[in-house]
Amino acid sequence: MTNQYSWFFAIPVDVPDDLTVTNKWVKYLQNNSDSVFKISGMKGKADCDYWGKDHCVENISVEAIEVLDSGKPMRFSKKQKNDQEPIMSRSVCDDVLKSTILEPVTIFEGKPAKVNFTNDSWLYQFRTTVSEQVAEGPNFAGHFTFVRWGCGTDCLAYAIIDTVTGNRVLMNDLVVENLQPSFDIDSRLLVFNSKDALVDLKGMKLNEIEATYNFLSEQGREYYELVEEKDGSVWMHKLCTENILDGIYSY
Repeated sequence: MTNQYSWFFAIPVDVPDDLTVTNKWVKYLQNNSDSVFKISGMKGKADCDYWGKDHCVENISVEAIEVLDSGKPMRFSKKQKNDQEPIMSRSVCDDVLKSTILEPVTIFEGKPAKVNFTNDSWLYQFRTTVSEQVAEGPNFAGHFTFVRWGCGTDCLAYAIIDTVTGNRVLMNDLVVENLQPSFDIDSRLLVFNSKDALVDLKGMKLNEIEATYNFLSEQGREYYELVEEKDGSVWMHKLCTENILDGIYSY
């Protein structure tokens, strides 16, 4: 009969609060699920609460784990008390967003209106893809559809259409380069080059990032708020602009 109780708990040191490293740890185990592991670390106080006092389980703070005889361990560096946490670069836009109150949105669930191409010769050139995307329903700020299409390498053309009226929201820049949009139907916030897209680089030193991604330091991050006035006019208010690596790299 197989013992239903664990032999021990093996937790990597200083990892539980770091999702990236935790994912790597779990993936390492999954990729080698049929292997025999060698685990090294420090033995801690036994846990007699999880299964009950009659089934105490040993606790181990794992400093390294490897497939037996592979010679390629996965290590977890234990922080020393005198180690300093990295100092993150400042994101001015984070401060701006904290003080910005975005009005709530109401999600439109009806049939999208036909796009109004009247007196809009630029948008009319792309009427097929614009109409097809708008027909799928709103995807931004409750009742708007953010439509986009390519225009070359790292080039994006886009428009924001009100699915209730069929009108395009006027903006200064309709063609952008090296700017990837991020938006949601539940929010009025439009972000180009969101920090979420660079989560794997967060905390790295600037020279480390530039060694591999030297083109990033020349790119920007932009924040816009979709504003609806009482008179029915709609416009995009630019909240903030900063370098794409602000708030990402550390000193």
